[in-house]
Amino acid sequence: MCGQPVTLCAQVTVAAPSTCTPTGTVTFTIAGGPTLTGTLDATGQACVTTTAIPVGTHAVTATYAGNTGVAGSSASGSVTVGQAASTTALTITPASPVCGQSVTLCAQVTTTSPGTCAPTGTVTFTIAGGPTLTGTLNGSGQACVTTSAIPVGTHAVTATYGGNTGVAGSSASGSVTVGQASTTTTLTSSPNPSTPGQNVTFTATVTAVPRRRASRPGTSPS
Repeated sequence: MCGQPVTLCAQVTVAAPSTCTPTGTVTFTIAGGPTLTGTLDATGQACVTTTAIPVGTHAVTATYAGNTGVAGSSASGSVTVGQAASTTALTITPASPVCGQSVTLCAQVTTTSPGTCAPTGTVTFTIAGGPTLTGTLNGSGQACVTTSAIPVGTHAVTATYGGNTGVAGSSASGSVTVGQASTTTTLTSSPNPSTPGQNVTFTATVTAVPRRRASRPGTSPS
């Protein structure tokens, strides 16, 4: 899979009745990938290892150029490199906010071993009954978005990574429950103090109070 080490080996054998020893190098040409050179050992074998073969099926040719006593020869084959699998983990902070409170959704995308290709691109966060948001993965494979537009109630949340050329997509789900905001009411009068018979204006001020709760992650990698 993408980023996984691939070893290419060529075995050069001298046809009978000759007993000359093949020496020198073998050139490995990978269509759409790197060209590598390996040196024959005492058994006539040359091997190279690379992680730089892109996703797809590639023709491979091993060419032995020969030496003074041994003529050159070649062999061909192919290698197919698939996408690396990925997993996505979702965290929601805080998991139980109140109406209008900012909520941060983060997705952590990880490539499954033995693939080492980096996940890049975007993650789509879908909030049932709320907004759909898009975040871009950073160098650590994490994408985060923040919103205060989730209505009151319990909402399913899905984070979907679409994948890239070398890494397959994956998704994770969780939920967030938005509660009603608590309020405080303050009553003032003006003028204060007042005199008998004087008109007095009473003003009630209602203020929403953010509710602080410890965050809990909602994760369900797939």
